Amino acid sequence: MVEFPDGSVRNSLSSDLMTTDFKKARSERARQWSPRIVSPRAATEMTGLSRTTLWRLQRAGQFPKPIQISAGRVGFLIEEIESWIAQKRRDRAAWDPSGQHD
Repeated sequence: MVEFPDGSVRNSLSSDLMTTDFKKARSERARQWSPRIVSPRAATEMTGLSRTTLWRLQRAGQFPKPIQISAGRVGFLIEEIESWIAQKRRDRAAWDPSGQHD
């Protein structure tokens, strides 16, 4: 017997009987422990850069390298892209457009 968050009790935990709250909680747990991988297209959308520019930055060591997901597919760890964007924000905050430094 399985007791669900809504108080109902069922003999089995089949996917069609799972409540929405249960599915949300399971999805949230998965997000907490697993690094999320995004496609190259999503990386271009997140950064506003073309795939070619991302490739050039990767070769120069200025952008996170992709990881191999399968034989014909690569992706990027979203945490690394978010970190790269945060660094760009810090660089912008420290930038002095006049060219004068203290």
